[in-house]
Amino acid sequence: MKLLFWPLAIALWIGCLYLIWDLIRRVFRLTRGLKPLRIYIAGPYSVGDPAANTLTAITEADKLLNAGYYPFIPHLSHYHHAILPHDYETWMELDFAYLAVCDVLIRLPGESPGADREVTLAKQRGIPVFYGVEAFLEVHGERRA
Repeated sequence: MKLLFWPLAIALWIGCLYLIWDLIRRVFRLTRGLKPLRIYIAGPYSVGDPAANTLTAITEADKLLNAGYYPFIPHLSHYHHAILPHDYETWMELDFAYLAVCDVLIRLPGESPGADREVTLAKQRGIPVFYGVEAFLEVHGERRA
């Protein structure tokens, strides 16, 4: 009986250590450890001047890039559209596909039916939404020293 106890006890102990290690690894990954967050920038594009709105999105995304995050700027389709235009819903479908693989959405200020749709989709998918880059950085801080 004693011979069976020790191998079983060791196997259980190793299993528990593995579960603890896996939990630590997952928490570390979620809290800025292994993978920088992919951040979707949602904000005005077609309401107002699209070029100015694109510049604003790039400027805000650059703050995140400098802080060590990976921003995705759907406004950059502005340049694609200038060369090879597509209809509005085609761009929204593309944006939704990228949003689905992002970890966070940051909503920039200003009127935007498209950005409002993106916020709704993010919330439905359980993607955290922050209103402004500063609000995000207050919670997550900078990854780079």
